[in-house]
Amino acid sequence: MHNQHAANANRLLDLNVSHDTDLVATASVAFPEQTPMRVGLDVMHIKNPWEGSSLSEEELLVLKQVEDDQARLERILALWTLKESFVKATGDGLHFDLKSLRFRVPSSAPSGPGPAPPAGKAFLHGKALEGWRFLLKKLRMDDSAEASGSYWLAVATQVRSGEGEILTGDETERHMKVSWLTLDEILRNATQVK
Repeated sequence: MHNQHAANANRLLDLNVSHDTDLVATASVAFPEQTPMRVGLDVMHIKNPWEGSSLSEEELLVLKQVEDDQARLERILALWTLKESFVKATGDGLHFDLKSLRFRVPSSAPSGPGPAPPAGKAFLHGKALEGWRFLLKKLRMDDSAEASGSYWLAVATQVRSGEGEILTGDETERHMKVSWLTLDEILRNATQVK
C-alpha cells in the first residue's frame, strides 16, 4: 500500500501496510503540518529461498562470508526488508534501483550496559542516508526458536535527526510499538463505514 496522508486539525498522519503469509503489519507517524514525515514498512517471513538480486556488491561480499545457510537466509531477508521499507516510504516502488541503496549491518549487535549504539547504517549512492532512521526487529509468532515462526519487520522513518542509522533489538522499543492482534480482535473493534 502506498502511503496515505490524512488531515486531522493541524496534524497529518502517514500510514503504510505490509503483509506476508499470515502476518499483516501497519506503521503510522503523526506530525505537525510544517514538518511532514514519511514512513514505510515491510515484513517478511523468514523461510523462502532468496537469490539476493537486489543487493549491492558489498552486501553480497559480506553474505559470502556467512557459512550457515539459515544465518545467510536471515541476513539476506533482513537486507531486503530494510530496502523495501525505504522504497515504500518514498513511494518509488519498482522504479528505484535497489542496488544503489546499501545497508551495512554487523553480524551481531553489540551488547552491554546503557543504550545500544546503532546496529548499522544505510547508504544511498555511497553516501550516508541523512534524514532517515531504520528500525529492524525480528518477530516470533510463537514461542519456538525455529525460524518457521519468525519474521523480519523493518520500518523506515523520515526524521530530521536521522543519519541512516539502523536500530535493532531493545533500542527499537523507544521508537516502535509492536502489538499482536488477531483478526477477531480487529473485527470486534472495527467501525462500520457508511
